[in-house]
Amino acid sequence: MLFVVYLLLGGCVFHYLESEEEERLRQQVFQLQEGVSVEDEEDLRYLCTPLDAVNSTELEPSEGVLGVTCCVPSEKLDVVETTVRKHVKQRLAALSQRSRENKTCIRLEETPIVVMSGEDLDALIDVVLLAVNRGLDPRSTEENNSPPKWSFSGACSFSVTVVTTIGYGNLAPYTPGGQAFCVAYGAFGIPLTAVLLAKIAQGLSGLAVRIADKIRRVRPQWNPKVIRTVVTACFVKLGLCVFLILPAMTVSIIEGWNFMKSLYFMFVSLSTIGFGDYVAGNQRDVNYSAVYQVVISAWILCGLAFLALVFDLITGGIEKVSGKVESKEAGANETTAEEDNEKTRGEMFTANVCKETKQRLGNASEVSGKEKEEDSDIEEIIMKTTAAVCGKKSPQT
Repeated sequence: MLFVVYLLLGGCVFHYLESEEEERLRQQVFQLQEGVSVEDEEDLRYLCTPLDAVNSTELEPSEGVLGVTCCVPSEKLDVVETTVRKHVKQRLAALSQRSRENKTCIRLEETPIVVMSGEDLDALIDVVLLAVNRGLDPRSTEENNSPPKWSFSGACSFSVTVVTTIGYGNLAPYTPGGQAFCVAYGAFGIPLTAVLLAKIAQGLSGLAVRIADKIRRVRPQWNPKVIRTVVTACFVKLGLCVFLILPAMTVSIIEGWNFMKSLYFMFVSLSTIGFGDYVAGNQRDVNYSAVYQVVISAWILCGLAFLALVFDLITGGIEKVSGKVESKEAGANETTAEEDNEKTRGEMFTANVCKETKQRLGNASEVSGKEKEEDSDIEEIIMKTTAAVCGKKSPQT
């Protein structure tokens, strides 16, 4: 139940923090689509030739922007040219006015010199999506591009993400051979990596234990439990600096990210969450060295073992608290059960005494019946004695 509540809490917080930004982006995309297509549609829709007229010629109909079958006759293409010129003039006039108001120059990149059809725009969007899905910056050129993903160093980095199950999602094999090899490679590599990380974690844990033992031998008067707690806390703090803070600072400098993004990237990597929204070595305007990728991979491997050790300590603490709660509940249940047993044994004892008392008093009643004339109070004595032992019920004779 606590786990379900924790999941619901996470959902509420993430929804509150991220939904507004997502809606802003959605509206921006919708407005972009409207700005690209709707105005031109309104200006040029009257040029569409009815489908019946198209079928009577040898021309092939095409789908308009609104999904309406549309064919523009060649003799009306000059109208399209006029419309395009009008929009270009409007854009240039707006740029000129802004330049005069802000007293700034007009950059060449701001001028509307790219002419595209709707099909060209769709094809461009498809290429951009494909590039993004495969880890390539869509703004790349021959002179300025992000490094190849499947170079030897890049392939080695991908191997690390496979065997550590990080899986950023920005890079994946797309050939049938690559996908088949990825399955086999991960099937053997993931257990091997788990064993390696466990050995590294054991070594780190053993180091902390040895340090605590040395301190205890030097200072035998100190509390061993306090020594162990202090050494563990210092060990965790040092590890966080070496495997989380220091790498985040390095990535922040090389990648040009702020520290929060770099710290977020390192934690997502070391915890094997691997969202893929931030990936080191993926900037198109940064000249990366192979050493950088190797160091990042080694950092991640050692950091995985350390973070696994930290998670193990946290898990142990949670289990310890849970064990105490369960012990208290079990103790309360045992106390209740013992009280119930004592009550049951008392009731059984009382019942046996009551039964025996009834039998004896019944015999006394038979004897006293013969002497009823001599002692008329014996019946009243029997009734009172039975009521005192067995309650208010009278003895059965």
